Amino acid sequence: MTSSKPFALAGGVAGLCLLLLCLPARPSEFVRSGTTITMSGTIVDGDDLKFKALLQEGTRIEVVNLDSGGGKIEPAGQISRMIRAGGVATLVDGGRAKCASACTVIFGGGVRRYYVNADALSEGPMSKSNFTGLGFHEGNSPLALSKNRYSGQATASMIKFYYEMGISSAKDLVVKAPPEQYYRISGRTALSLGIATSISRP
Repeated sequence: MTSSKPFALAGGVAGLCLLLLCLPARPSEFVRSGTTITMSGTIVDGDDLKFKALLQEGTRIEVVNLDSGGGKIEPAGQISRMIRAGGVATLVDGGRAKCASACTVIFGGGVRRYYVNADALSEGPMSKSNFTGLGFHEGNSPLALSKNRYSGQATASMIKFYYEMGISSAKDLVVKAPPEQYYRISGRTALSLGIATSISRP
């Protein structure tokens, strides 16, 4: 009689892998204060609906303050479109906050894009650990077959939104770092490329 233990073990490992892949990320947190919304955390499906509901509450929103390492590109793109349609500005404080990966799509939606305290930041590919500033990298997907989860489709989706928001120069930055790193730019570089419209606070 064939032992069922190897199959049970394989099933357990497969179940664990499935659990890890399907474990939902903590959704973004939106905090509204007067005419400012601060958005932090991982961008997940449904965040665009939360953001839409916030825009419809009370007084007009003027600035969205960003602190996110990225997440799902599609909801990020929808948030970016709502920001642009509403005439809202975006802000990243490069001295203490990060806006990387899909978050840069949201940043691009601002009718005015403030990237402050970023003049002294070093540029180039770097670790995600303790990262601050604007960070770009190739798109990735948990379903991708490559070791670093590179996804050409996700990369193309980000670039599509960059073009839509009029910051097509960002397309050249996503290819400068693999999914496991960020390529950071300084305030001056962001300004010269048209990714930021100001390096001073509003």
